[in-house]
Amino acid sequence: MRSKLFYTVPVVLLVLSIILSACGAQPATAPVAEAPVAEAPAAEVVTVEFWTFPDWGTGEAGDLFKTFVADFEAANPGILINFVPKADLEQSIIAGAGSGVYPDAFTVAFNQGDTFLKTDIVEDVSKYYNAMPAEFGKQFNPGWMQALSPDGHVWGLPFTAYAQVLYRNKTVLSKAGVDTAVCPKDWNDWLSQMEKVQNAGLTPIGDLTVDGWFVMGFVGAAGGKNGVSDGKTTVSADSLTQALNFFKNVQPYSSEIGNGDQANVDLFTTNEVAFYIMGPWANPGLIDAKNANPDFDYDYCLVPGATETQFGGTNGGEWIGVTKGPRSEAAFKWAAFLADSAQTTRFASILGRTVLNDVAMADTEVQKNDLNVLTAKATNYGFADAAYFTFWPLDARTPFKDAAAAVWGGEDPAKAAQSAIEALNEILASE
Repeated sequence: MRSKLFYTVPVVLLVLSIILSACGAQPATAPVAEAPVAEAPAAEVVTVEFWTFPDWGTGEAGDLFKTFVADFEAANPGILINFVPKADLEQSIIAGAGSGVYPDAFTVAFNQGDTFLKTDIVEDVSKYYNAMPAEFGKQFNPGWMQALSPDGHVWGLPFTAYAQVLYRNKTVLSKAGVDTAVCPKDWNDWLSQMEKVQNAGLTPIGDLTVDGWFVMGFVGAAGGKNGVSDGKTTVSADSLTQALNFFKNVQPYSSEIGNGDQANVDLFTTNEVAFYIMGPWANPGLIDAKNANPDFDYDYCLVPGATETQFGGTNGGEWIGVTKGPRSEAAFKWAAFLADSAQTTRFASILGRTVLNDVAMADTEVQKNDLNVLTAKATNYGFADAAYFTFWPLDARTPFKDAAAAVWGGEDPAKAAQSAIEALNEILASE
């Protein structure tokens, strides 16, 4: 009896266990799928197309601009720069305005300002400029910033500048007995030096009447300023007459070869010509000539003026503009980055180019380049190469050239000046 009970109890317990397990079993629950977490949309990448001068895309300039692009993109995530050095830059942008293919930002000469405004693609960046810290605007050369800001507009930011300077062949001048320790103090002093050079059997200077670009600089040397008011030139008859009187006096000391001709440059570097007027871009070639010919020695001065406190030379510059469109704000950020002293200091010190940022030009490294410093000083004198952001076509230089040629042909300087002003006003009225 006991053994039967021993075997029966375990069996009963096993059966009960199976029954209970069956009753308590639950169907397997499938894992609940978690709702996917919505990812934040990626910030839209904006590509700013930037067109500039072809020579800024090669050599040291090209390397520097690549650095600028990399630095800007690192500091501005979401904005990329497509850097495009462009042949026929101005013409390409003007043509593109008609076809709809043009950059978001560009560099261009100040003397193209009115032409570009007429395309109606240039953005008035005053809303962006005025939102910048006050210190940002204070770094720019005030005269050139004013040129970019007529009637409350801000058409861009000033970038680089040029001015004519007087290159002197010190070898020729020393042979002629001219003291090269100091620059000519005014027109009379300069003419006296030319006489000494001519008496030494050498040529004082090339023909400056071949281009109105040269003649205009001497109007500035007499106090004349380029501008337009009520559709007429602001050049005074007095300043133009003084300049033409100088041309009358310099004629006996001038050769028949144009000042800007390569033949004249060759004579200057082979110690045949004493004076040569040109912009700072001429200097690298002169350095090469000096390295090739140890007897050639030269320096540079401000172009002398009618008095000791006046100086001549035509000057101009380049600015950074932005075009209208959805990328204008990003394009302005790039323009502001380029024009800022951090970049323009590098531009001036590495490339030896004058910039229109006063903070950059005061930098100790920039100040070591004496031609750069002289060019910056010259931009505060002389004569602007156009009236900016108003109608002043480049053929408006022609009356200056014609007036100088007329004086060399025997016409009275005052009469030639009056005729030139009338011709210039006719051009300005032809818009």
